[in-house]
Amino acid sequence: DLSFAKIERTILDAIAASDDRVVIHQALQHLVVGGNALIFMGKEGLKLYPLNRYVIERDGNGNVIEIITKERINKDLIPNYETLKPNVPYSQEYDEDKEECDVYTHVKRDNNRFVWHQEVHDKKIPGTQSKSPVDSTPWLPLRFNTVDGEAYGRGRVGQFIGDLKSLEALSQAIVEGSAAAAKVVFTVSPSSTTKPQTLAQAGNGAIVQGRPDDIGVVQVGKTADFATALQHMQTLEKRLNEAFLILSVRQSERTTAEEVRMTQMELEQQLGGLFGLLTVEFLVPYLNRKLSVFQKTGEIPRIPKGM
Repeated sequence: DLSFAKIERTILDAIAASDDRVVIHQALQHLVVGGNALIFMGKEGLKLYPLNRYVIERDGNGNVIEIITKERINKDLIPNYETLKPNVPYSQEYDEDKEECDVYTHVKRDNNRFVWHQEVHDKKIPGTQSKSPVDSTPWLPLRFNTVDGEAYGRGRVGQFIGDLKSLEALSQAIVEGSAAAAKVVFTVSPSSTTKPQTLAQAGNGAIVQGRPDDIGVVQVGKTADFATALQHMQTLEKRLNEAFLILSVRQSERTTAEEVRMTQMELEQQLGGLFGLLTVEFLVPYLNRKLSVFQKTGEIPRIPKGM
């Protein structure tokens, strides 16, 4: 028990000292909006691949079969880049003047392990081949909601996109309407003895000759319409707050701590399935990889199989 406690403390201290939490926080934001994110656990720390920089293929059970990532890397950082230049003098993928080029990483499952290598201009970069067991792979593809038979997950935002668009449209209408209502325009009757120029040049508290009935102010008169839009906005905001687990406590003198706690538990239970999925797809592989790396470096003793 003491040995296990020491191992646990070593790993927790290493996680606390690294910037893993920052990358995980970014990944969770991508999950909420896009429903997908890919994390690579390298030697320097975690690296996040957003959905626009990787593709993935899974089998019918959701197991990862193949991943391909794309990133822009400076040519000086690629070893032996001169030997990897394309044979053609100029192509769409290759530009002599640019300092950066596209580097692709190809990850493929081979029985009980993952093998991967990197390519530039359709040529393998020497020394980038690597492999790892499926249980302790550094590649962690995350999903927010799973859909049976689909390689990609679905995000939280996608489920409430209708409400979000409606709220955005109503907000725009109210902002534009408020700007129009705030505009001050005076009108002068064409038969009035008061000249518009006199009115425009008159300072605050000035006395000018004319009749008040000949001068009017343009009014929008849309207060009732704005109230309807505002009321509907508040309904949408309440619905979205509940969807995105923003705790809204009942405002009253008799609100107890137990009521707040029950509201909090109710919100958490809505996403119970998500926590279960993140445990299986992120937390367990993440900790398995940490254990594997620490055992290889000798920071913690090797744990016997079957424990």
